[in-house]
Amino acid sequence: MTHLIHHWMLSSAERQPDAEAIRTSNQSLSYRNLRDASQILANQLKQVVVSEEQCIGLYLGKSAEAIAAIYAVLMAGAVYVPMDIKNPATRIQYIIDQCQMSVVITTPELLQQLRPMLADARQSFTILVLCNSHPGFPLDQFHYIPVNIHAPVSDAIALGNSDIAPNQLATTLFTSGSTGLPKGAMISHESVSIFVAWVIEYFQLTPADRCISHAPLHFDLSLLDIFATHAAGACAVLVPDAMSGNPKFLTQYIAQQQVSVWQSVPSVLVLLLKYGDIAKHSYPSLRHILFAGERVSGSLLENLSVHFSNAAFHNIYGATETNDTFVFSIPPGNQAFPDPLPIGKALPYVDHLIVDAEGNPVDGNEEGELLVSTPTSMRAYRNTLANCWVACTPPGETATRDFYITKDIVRKLPDGNLLFCGRKDDIVKTSGNRVNLLEIENLLQTHPGISDVAVIPLPDDEIGNRILAIFTAAPGCKPSIIELKMFCANNLPKYAIPHVFELSEVPLPKTSSGKTNKPVLIKSRGQHVATA
Repeated sequence: MTHLIHHWMLSSAERQPDAEAIRTSNQSLSYRNLRDASQILANQLKQVVVSEEQCIGLYLGKSAEAIAAIYAVLMAGAVYVPMDIKNPATRIQYIIDQCQMSVVITTPELLQQLRPMLADARQSFTILVLCNSHPGFPLDQFHYIPVNIHAPVSDAIALGNSDIAPNQLATTLFTSGSTGLPKGAMISHESVSIFVAWVIEYFQLTPADRCISHAPLHFDLSLLDIFATHAAGACAVLVPDAMSGNPKFLTQYIAQQQVSVWQSVPSVLVLLLKYGDIAKHSYPSLRHILFAGERVSGSLLENLSVHFSNAAFHNIYGATETNDTFVFSIPPGNQAFPDPLPIGKALPYVDHLIVDAEGNPVDGNEEGELLVSTPTSMRAYRNTLANCWVACTPPGETATRDFYITKDIVRKLPDGNLLFCGRKDDIVKTSGNRVNLLEIENLLQTHPGISDVAVIPLPDDEIGNRILAIFTAAPGCKPSIIELKMFCANNLPKYAIPHVFELSEVPLPKTSSGKTNKPVLIKSRGQHVATA
């Protein structure tokens, strides 16, 4: 049976209302509390949601209130769009425009930061402000609604929402696209529900589990952190935004909170091992370590297994556009960690093809591009005609199906597992974030002090890739590193700002077609560089 996403949580609240649903470093919310808080906000949202699949912006930090807001939007039959409060105004405004957004949920603390971004949109907004008391709102063009989601609830809470179809949109998650602008992946209730059901069965999640929620809410990893956890009736342990990159805090937090399921990008695991004083604590409760989004070395896992001896390790592969589609697992106590680590085998409901440059299936263990067909695929990108599917007829079949074009190069190993070999485009991962090098390059090219620029990745053991911007200065100019970093900070997410800026006194190398010869630049700079 396919659930609506919020029905998973509501069912858990009905079975075990007093069980802990959310734990933060200083707050605990039971399933009853979470259900009631979500319903209070949903009742307010229903007064302002005027169309099916209307997008509701969440301008909130990682918190129990933010999780309640997600469920409230879903209960109201709308689509939640989480926005990174660390993003520059230009990107927030772009997301608002793409989603034709007119309703935003925030807090009094973030309202002052949000208002100028909305004012520049030159339209009216309804802003629901989560607060326990009326803070007093500015007199401007916006409609403010204070909502105390922790107020007592007297009315019975019904599951409701029977009019929402499983294929209705649940969320739009924005991620870097090949055009250089963020793309909104439109994801349905059904897509997430199918994935959640697999997670619960594969990892045998139970109400006794305590699952870390490390990923920001605008990352697709959060779908597992929140919805699979609550579907199982387990507790989601939220990592505070300010501490998500603090390895000493994280190792202590895992131990103190008795975390049983950990999910993060691999670069965070590197930080835990190198700088987290990992040997100071014991982790008997930790039984699953999930990582996704970056290549992982076997040596890293071997070193981690010394400290996380009770845990199984799982390399999970999948794009935001398809959700996770492959998994490679290593049981606890296993001393054999392949290097490099495969991305594994397809999930039960996933089909795949490996094709050559002409789109023909490859033979044996040859490298080729991975195509994926799965019911968990997004509907499309929001408000763009970008096509990321190709119609294929799999070998031995007569029907043609749509396959998602991953742009990842893989090959099949003798045991049937797939090995990731590289990317076809300019998207790389750094500290778990997907960064479009072309987007950075296009932006820097507009700086008046730059004549030519190339942005390249340099492999790094700690964060996956360091981003290097090599530029030649415009005649009579010599922009400073601080100036260029500030220029990027005003237009890009923090994680997309190049780690290093390098002024080249000679023209950048070109290919015969006149394009910058990036392989030459990468080779000439070796594998590691120091940050500026």
